[in-house]
Amino acid sequence: MKWYYTSLTKQGKREQGELDSSSRQNAMLTLKRKGLTVTSLLEMKNEKVPLFGHVSIVEKITFTRHLAIMLHAGIVLFDALQILEVQTHGRIRGVVSQVRKSVTGGKTLADALGEHGKMFGLYYINMVRAGEESGKLPEHLEQLADRYRKDYDLKQKAQSAMLYPAIVMSLTGGLGVLIALFVLPRLTTLFSSFDFQLPLATRILFAISIFLSDYGIEFVLGMSVLIVGVIWLSKAKFAAPFVHRVYLHLPIVKRVVKELNLTRFSLVLGSLLSSGIPIRESIKITSDVLGNKVFHKILVDSVPKISAGEPLSVVLEEHPSVFPPFVTRMIAIGEESGQLESVLAYLSDFYENELDQSLKNISVLIEPVLLIFIGLVVAFFALAVITPVYNFVDVIG
Repeated sequence: MKWYYTSLTKQGKREQGELDSSSRQNAMLTLKRKGLTVTSLLEMKNEKVPLFGHVSIVEKITFTRHLAIMLHAGIVLFDALQILEVQTHGRIRGVVSQVRKSVTGGKTLADALGEHGKMFGLYYINMVRAGEESGKLPEHLEQLADRYRKDYDLKQKAQSAMLYPAIVMSLTGGLGVLIALFVLPRLTTLFSSFDFQLPLATRILFAISIFLSDYGIEFVLGMSVLIVGVIWLSKAKFAAPFVHRVYLHLPIVKRVVKELNLTRFSLVLGSLLSSGIPIRESIKITSDVLGNKVFHKILVDSVPKISAGEPLSVVLEEHPSVFPPFVTRMIAIGEESGQLESVLAYLSDFYENELDQSLKNISVLIEPVLLIFIGLVVAFFALAVITPVYNFVDVIG
């Protein structure tokens, strides 16, 4: 078993290191024999980075926040990483272990994180590098934790807004399939004995029932393949630009997509510029953070123009359908006054509030629409089942 210790020598100097020992008691005895006063002793569990899985945004937030708190408290970087390595679990633990070893070998924290670029991203790494160079690493880590927390909260709000309708639609569809498979076949046998033409609603319902009875498994498999295919297509590199452009033209969806990407754009670009990163590099990093490929391409294409001396506001004005005049005018004011970072922070807060309100409005609007939809479905089933019975009674009468 490996142990990480911090201790004091007889001269009062602080000493830390790693020790191999079969138990905590033996480790304490070994250190005492060396004349050391142990102040902390933590077990180190060797954990390799798993081949599969990923570091969740919550794990990244926790790691960043805890590292910032410890650095603020005066704990040196090596010790802070050692403590985090002991406290964390799963894939993040193996990553922290490798980062600690790289830092011990003389690399900066930014370079050590750069070895896991896919996991942390350019934005995270460059913010850490700027913090190290300016001597404000704890403050930059706090900014990162705040940014990822906001991003996580936005995703949670969007998912919550769609959760209720998704559950209702799934239950309605599942109930409809069960009725079509187990209830309607019995009614079909009954109604087929009636000596009159069945109503249109009943004939449609029976046609659906017969289709699901004969091809139910094929239908479910086909729908599953279709859904998986659509999801895969939306994420595929060759199709993503087209799909993301469609998002920007769909009713309701386009507003949410624009506000989400404008919030990220303002927040990330503002934090990078306030950290002293040049605007050209900041825009490159920001483009990688934005989820929508249309926004991404506009920012990538803007880099050469900005390098040639064009203001950011002028470049973005060429795309009014994506960057509204309000945004470009505010950016222009920031550029003229030398307060671009403050303006971007304001835009970030503004669009975050707008997005929050939009998601609330969607939730409010969806509920009555779903109630009407469910009412129509129930009315259709009722008409399809009850109308033939009344017609039969009239025929007998």
